[in-house]
Amino acid sequence: EYHGETLCEVGEPEQSIAPLYTEAEQLHRRSFELCEGLRRDFPQNVVYGRYVAATALNLGTALARTGEGEEGMPHILRSLETLRAISEGDPKNHEAKRDIAELWQYMAFARDAMNQPDEAIAANQRALKILEEITPNDHSNFEFLKQTHMIYNNTGNILFRRGQLPEALDYYRKGLAYAARMAAVNRSPQIDFLRSESNRKIGEAHLALAANGSNLEALRDARTHLLRAREDLLALKERNELSRNYEHKLNLVERKLSETAAAEE
Repeated sequence: EYHGETLCEVGEPEQSIAPLYTEAEQLHRRSFELCEGLRRDFPQNVVYGRYVAATALNLGTALARTGEGEEGMPHILRSLETLRAISEGDPKNHEAKRDIAELWQYMAFARDAMNQPDEAIAANQRALKILEEITPNDHSNFEFLKQTHMIYNNTGNILFRRGQLPEALDYYRKGLAYAARMAAVNRSPQIDFLRSESNRKIGEAHLALAANGSNLEALRDARTHLLRAREDLLALKERNELSRNYEHKLNLVERKLSETAAAEE
């Protein structure tokens, strides 16, 4: 799945990506079947119920990516019922609430893959509502902040593809604000990377706004944010902290900076 997403991001044709998603769906199905077997054989172990919910969620999302969303959606809804029962049984368990937020996040992935952007945005907003309620009570939890950052960016991506550029910018900026909050919690290469992603997304949105209206101010803003994105990535690379999985991000930034320079001429 991750390999497929990376190829999609760098512009590889759909026919070269589809087999990867098909293989991922098959692996998720096998994982789901194994977890169902564990729960059946060891019904007293509640952990296996959570495993079934997690693997059913992954399978449902994978099916949506292979064009079988109608088959996949019942798996996702089944996970929702299981995770809600766990959360309601322990209302103070923030991790259980985060699991439900993550489910809505995956629901958004599935709805987006099924070409249902309104439903995808609504699912992301439900995830954000849960996470924003949790975070004030546990503002130092890096995983909560990282997940919130990701959902803001993913929602911005959906709006960007719909041409709703000011709305997309709003979500990207909120993602950048969360990266700043994470930096206040701890220092890590991952935070620098996420900050770079937010700046790249903001730069791309400004570049698109400039193309729509020959807006020089938008071009300047695009260049500013893209340079910040490149600065973080280059610093990570110099410290040997840029994962090979993310090396293509630097090429994406350089490409957008070239487009900005061409538009300024």
